[in-house]
Formats: sequence, structure tokens, C-alpha cells
Amino acid sequence: MKTNVLMIAMASAMLATSVTTNSTAKTVSETATTRQQTDSTTFKGCCGMCKNRTENAGDMNKMMEHADEMHQEAAPMMKAYLNISSALIADDPAAAQKAAKDMMDLPEVNGQLKSNLSEIAETADLKEQRKHFSALSAQLYEMAKTGEITGTSLYWNHCPMAMNGEGAYWLSMSGKISNPYMGQKMPGCGSVKETLNN
Repeated sequence: MKTNVLMIAMASAMLATSVTTNSTAKTVSETATTRQQTDSTTFKGCCGMCKNRTENAGDMNKMMEHADEMHQEAAPMMKAYLNISSALIADDPAAAQKAAKDMMDLPEVNGQLKSNLSEIAETADLKEQRKHFSALSAQLYEMAKTGEITGTSLYWNHCPMAMNGEGAYWLSMSGKISNPYMGQKMPGCGSVKETLNN
């Protein structure tokens, strides 16, 4: 009789262990599935900085509307520069050409600024436009640092994926990343490196 009771107790213990093991395995499987689904929302080949910003990729209209609102508050030269940036974010070389030509007509634009603007205006190649936009951005950054551009706060942003992994900077009037180098492919890739309060 004691032997039977002992055997029943051992069987119950083994059954409980099996149930616990199956439950744990199910939890691990569900966790792995959840992680896989989360990882799939991250841009393939991204620098990692735009993780959790995938909503930007499907929300281009809101981004552009926000950019337009910021442009209205900008000084003429920055407004013109931001128009070029917006065109590149939208992967629109024709709009970038027009915006560059408009900026060239401003009286305060001359010298090397006009040279880079001319390069943007004369090509419909987005890759070339972005290369000269990078140089233009560096020039305007220096102007902002020395007080030649005043009246607004600017953000100095960086994308390590731009220019085939060489990286590139640009200016914006918002801390929300809208990347002119990666366009609609990865609009949220990058980060703010400096805030300029002019």
C-alpha cells in the first residue's frame, strides 16, 4: 500500500515538472517571436540611431508639414536652405534645383555659397546634389557659429550612413530628425550633435 502511494506521488511530481517545462518553453518561444517581430520593424542596414523611429518612414506628410511650419519662421537665407533640405528629404531633385536657384538670388548669398548652390541647381542627380548640400551645410554652420545667421535656434545633425558610410551633417530648425541624405528610405536616421542658439 505504501509502495502504491509512493508511486502515485512520484507520478504527480513528474507530471507537474512536465507542465512547468512546457509552460517555460512556450514563454521562451513567445518572447523570441516578439523580439523577431520588433527587430523586423528596424530599417535593414540602418545605423541603429533610427531604431524606434520607424514611424517617420510612413509619416512623410506630417514631417513635411512640420518642416513647412518651421520654414515660415526662418530668415530668408535659412528658409531657402531648408527648402533645399525638404526637397532632398522628399527625394525630389527638380525641387532641389529650384530651391537652390531661388537661394542664389538672395542678395546675402555670394562666393563659395553660390558655388555650391550652382552645383545643386545644375544637376538632377540626387547623389551629387546631396554632396554639395553637405558642403553648403558646413558653410552655413560656420556662419551660424560666428553670428552671421541670427534670430533662430538651429540644430546641427549628423547621419553616419550618409555618403556611403562617410557620414554627413546638416542644419535644421527642429530637433526631430528628417534626413536629407537618406530621403524616404531612412528619414529618421541620424541624431542632433549640437544646438545653436542665435
